[in-house]
Amino acid sequence: GKLGLTPPPTPERLRPKSARKLEIDREGESNPKRYTGLKMTSIIDDDAMAQALEAANNKKKEEDALKAPEEEYKIPFSDLPKSRYKMTPDYTPEMIDREAESRGRAISWAREQRLLKESKRDDSEKFEIAGSLRIYSSLTLLTTALAFGKSTPVALASIGITEFDAIQAPALALDAASVGSALVSFFVLAPSKNRNQVTWGLKGLIGGPAAILQLRELEAKEPEGDDDEQ
Repeated sequence: GKLGLTPPPTPERLRPKSARKLEIDREGESNPKRYTGLKMTSIIDDDAMAQALEAANNKKKEEDALKAPEEEYKIPFSDLPKSRYKMTPDYTPEMIDREAESRGRAISWAREQRLLKESKRDDSEKFEIAGSLRIYSSLTLLTTALAFGKSTPVALASIGITEFDAIQAPALALDAASVGSALVSFFVLAPSKNRNQVTWGLKGLIGGPAAILQLRELEAKEPEGDDDEQ
């Protein structure tokens, strides 16, 4: 410069950039890994193509002949696709058929057992108060309410009745018969006929002697274990 000073060098970020020349290699000549063998599409002579194919087949046969027996052994099911999850088994068509057959047998057995149980269902074991049991329970409740109700003395006194023993005695007798029937049904009759003790105990408490008569008319029920063995 005019002052005799050397100008500083241009910073790297201000220097002009040189772009690499872009070359499009459509034939792959610049690729060292490209295929350099025989191109079948470029062969016009049929004899040359046949010789090339025969040479390739011979080379393949020679490679197969050099393989050891353990190299040719295939592990069973090794050709199946890998499962995405480790816990998912690799099923074959035969395995699927066996699984479906066993599942069908299980469903059929369960259906037969359900139908067999429904056919052997005893309606007398249901907790139902009907017929004579309902009549006895209604009579007992009505007599007990009439004999021990708070409004009973006033109602009877209005019609000139002052003695209540004639009404309370039958009510007590009916209540005692209900309790006795429940005990007899629960501890004696139901076990001897292999019946449900709780069900018949409640029926005896509500239906009284009518439940005992009904239970005596029933036949002894076979144990469930014997049915399963048969």
